[in-house]
Amino acid sequence: MKIKFCRICKGENMTDYLNLGEMAPADSFVNSSSKDTQSYFPLEVCLCDSCGMSQLNYTVPPDILYQNEYP
Repeated sequence: MKIKFCRICKGENMTDYLNLGEMAPADSFVNSSSKDTQSYFPLEVCLCDSCGMSQLNYTVPPDILYQNEYP
């Protein structure tokens, strides 16, 4: 889900500045049969206008990141 507040200061003014497109979660083992069902998520970096913290602006749900085959 896209974040609405800064992870550090909880500021609400976030500025997107780097969009790397959509990426599959890292550390997932994909075989040829599951390749077509692979999920992709936005990989974008934003800047908090209040505290200056750069951070990813999208959080992938933990149940997708940490599945049974997670190393």
